Parts: sequence; C-alpha cells; structure tokens
Amino acid sequence: MPDLKLLNVDRVPTQGVKELLDNNIIGTPGKSMVYQHLQAEDKYMSIPQPFFVSLVRRSKVIATCCFCKRETSNRGVVGESYYVRYFTFHPSLRKLGDKYIERPQEDGVLRREIRSLLSGAGFEAKAPHFFYAYVDGGNVRSEAFVKSFCFEKVGSFVSLVFSRFNPRLSKTVEKLSPGEWDSFKLRLLKFYSDHALVTDENLFYKGNYFVIREQGKIVAGIQANPENWRVDDMPGKAGKVMMNVFPKVRLLSKIFHPNYRFVTVEGVYYKSGHEKKLAPLLAHALAVNGVYSAVICVDPTSRLYPVMQSLGLGLVSKLRKPKLVDVMVKSNGVDVADLKGPVYVSAVDVS
Repeated sequence: MPDLKLLNVDRVPTQGVKELLDNNIIGTPGKSMVYQHLQAEDKYMSIPQPFFVSLVRRSKVIATCCFCKRETSNRGVVGESYYVRYFTFHPSLRKLGDKYIERPQEDGVLRREIRSLLSGAGFEAKAPHFFYAYVDGGNVRSEAFVKSFCFEKVGSFVSLVFSRFNPRLSKTVEKLSPGEWDSFKLRLLKFYSDHALVTDENLFYKGNYFVIREQGKIVAGIQANPENWRVDDMPGKAGKVMMNVFPKVRLLSKIFHPNYRFVTVEGVYYKSGHEKKLAPLLAHALAVNGVYSAVICVDPTSRLYPVMQSLGLGLVSKLRKPKLVDVMVKSNGVDVADLKGPVYVSAVDVS
C-alpha cells in the first residue's frame, strides 16, 4: 500500500462513503439527464472486489470513487482490469461548477497520490493491467479527470430504450437455472469474442437471466434487472415534454415518470436466425417486473446495435436521441489497440 496522506483506500465503504453515494445526483443540468439511483446501496454492497477511494476533509468525505477489480475478456484474451465507478463529489464542491474543475492544477500531493493509485499501487495489481471508465460528454468533472490523467478513448456506447404500453408474459420464456450458468457463460463469452471489456461479473445477478428454447436448446437470452431512479431533469424539448407532460397522462406515464421504474438489460444473446425472439423476451421481462421500459447499453459499431434497432424500440426511443458515452482507458502495459471497440457494457455498472 502506498503512503497516502490525503486519500483513504477501503475494501468496504465507510459510513461517509455510503452517505455520499446514497445521495449522489448524477448528470449536468441542460446537458444530460439529471437523476439519482434509488437502489445505490444494493449495488455498491454487491461489488465482488471493490477498492473505495475517498478524500476526507475535517472528518467528512468530500469525494469518492470505487475501483472495481475484475477480469475482462478482450477479443478472447483475458486480463486484469479496474472499472472506475462512482466518481462522486460532495454537493459543496459540485456547486463550484465548471470553473472549479477547469482551474489549472498544480502537481500537488493529491494529484501525485491519484497517479500512484492509477499505477496500480494499493490495489494488489499485477502487470499488465488497465483502468477504464465511462464518461458522458456533459460531465465536466469526469472529463477533466480522465484528460488530466492520460486516459485514452477506446470506444463508445449509447443507451437504447425499449418500451411497450402493454408488455405481455410469454409461455416460451423461462429463467435460466443456476445449474446452467457456468456452461452458458462460456457460450456468452464466445458470442462476444469480438468485443473488448467483456465481463461476466454481473451476469445472472439475482438469477434474472431469461431465455427462450427451441427443441430444448437456448436460442435467445437476456439479463434483466429491475431499477428505480428519481429523474430531476432531462435536456431538450423532448426532455421537457417527458418531464412535464408524460406524468400527467396515464398511458404515457407508464413508459416514463420522474419516479422511473424500468429494467436494465445486458448479456444479450441470440442464435443466428432468432434475432426477432429478443422482442418477446424483452416484453416478458417488462411484464414480470411490472414496468414498461428497458434500457440497453450498446456500442453503435457492434453487430448487436442494428439487431436492437430492428425490434421496434417504441415511443421513448423515437422521442430521445441516443447520446454517446465515451469509454476511456488508462493502460499499464496493455496495448490500447487491443481494447478498441466494439465494447461490452454491463448494465449493472451504469445503474
């Protein structure tokens, strides 16, 4: 462990870190959706190998992030990586806005300690390894951080929304049994063998993997996790309509409400020729959870993107233009060219 004077590294979140994460408001008004995860504790307490880094001033946590240690498969080559999650400031710092972030930074103690951590010190890191993060173009704090510490862009993704006013249960859909998880993981890794940053860490989360079989063989599958966010603001004209009109119209409030209940989807699988079976799978996942929309994070350069678009995503997708989120990497001995898109994005990582 490096000699840290300002930063603390903990394997479990302290009470101060919990309070900051539980009350974290995400997004930049006017540039992106502004929202809060209402099930944050459920997620951060489920991270298998976390390193919670915090900055404490006068006994109060004023900033934190979590480095999630995991193995990722990058075009079939497995390596050690750290997903940087929950890059969060106390509201008193957030209020200082862009000017605070854009001030020239001296090479002081804090920056030296961050650089030390990003070298792998303090994380039991083995060489080679890399760090990666998702950065919304409207998030000035995250943008400033990755630029100042030499992260490189390797890809991007968009969040697609699949919505249905009356989703139906399907008799052809079933949950994958725990006894099949290990063998199906291998099938999914093969399915995403042309992708980078593939992680199976969040697959089968709470047993919520749904499949369709034909003649006893799986032909399509998805992981679907129920979520609940509080949405405070959405940018643009369509965002204003969704925030101010949808909640007042009973039918429209099904697919969007500021108290937003939905499912996130990952681990999408289909056997060639069975792509259209994803639509009843998604609708079933909505119906089971009593919600009307699903969010799927997809790299626009992947073969999955046109497949999802072909399903008829629904009204929400027609109203909102997907916004690109950059995938940024800081490498310690890994060839960054091997990490460039298409990239896999875990729904649990962004919710």
